[in-house]
Amino acid sequence: MNEAQRNTAVGVTVFGGLISLAVLLVLFGYVPTLLDPRYPITIRLPDAGGLTNGSTVTYRGIGVGQIRSIRLANDPAGVTITASIRGTIDLPDDVRAQVHTSAFLGGSKLILAHDDAPSPTPLPRDGSATLDGRVLSPLDSLGGEFAESLSEPMKRIGGLVERYDALAVEWREVAVNLRALTDNRSPDDVDAGTAEANFATLIARADARMAELKQAIEGVNRYVNDEAIRDDIKATVANARAMTDTGRQTMQEVDATVASIRESVAALEKRYIAAADDLSQALTTATDTLKQARDGNGTAGKLLNDPAIYNNLNDAAERLGLVLRRLELLFEKWEDEGLEISF
Repeated sequence: MNEAQRNTAVGVTVFGGLISLAVLLVLFGYVPTLLDPRYPITIRLPDAGGLTNGSTVTYRGIGVGQIRSIRLANDPAGVTITASIRGTIDLPDDVRAQVHTSAFLGGSKLILAHDDAPSPTPLPRDGSATLDGRVLSPLDSLGGEFAESLSEPMKRIGGLVERYDALAVEWREVAVNLRALTDNRSPDDVDAGTAEANFATLIARADARMAELKQAIEGVNRYVNDEAIRDDIKATVANARAMTDTGRQTMQEVDATVASIRESVAALEKRYIAAADDLSQALTTATDTLKQARDGNGTAGKLLNDPAIYNNLNDAAERLGLVLRRLELLFEKWEDEGLEISF
């Protein structure tokens, strides 16, 4: 490998390493300023509260920037912090700054928040934005974290309390309805329209019907235990059976008569069908004959449609008439002159 090739290989290797370094920086969250434009904001605090250069600035739980510098301030006494915010984030002008220190891990972070709905006006990006903040003690941070962690369970408990209140109202209505159903009300008042029926009136009516049923059963028992009534019932049943037997015989006779009538009707129906078939065949034959005569087919058709036959018959008739005339004249001559017989 000559020197030119070696220099080319070194250049390609260095260029690939730079590209790999840039990719790793982007993957680990470091974006150059030229690729990620930012704008500064100033935050005044009574003390740094454990913040350092590079500490994260969060808004709504999302990292939106980093602290670039921390310096002492004399008027008023405290510290002045400069933070750089990503250019893609618009912070409302009513945000407030708080420094939270974790009670367990000891780290601090700068949190931007607002009490109510955010203002529609964003903070200026020319570096004139200045916020006053406060530093929360570890106990305050712990209380905030504890309150935040309990917010969701408290919401669920609140929903449970609301459901319990609604259920209590519903049970109160159920109790009122049950009391209305079990009030002592007279069936007479219900019939008169002065009260509504409920379980009490239903039970009262059921008791009355049971008493009536008991009286009816007792009356039936008295009749059943009476010997004379039982004899009358037996006689009535025997008569009914006899009438039933007579009626059964009568129905059998009626069935036999109906069967005979059905057989006669069937025979007449067969004869009628046969006669109708013969008549239909005769009409069909006559229709065919007339059709053939009309169409000129057969002897009848020729007699009706051929004029030559008619003329021949007419000539024959005329000739036959002449022959008969001559015979008539001959018979007259025989009568007048006699028949000459010579031997």
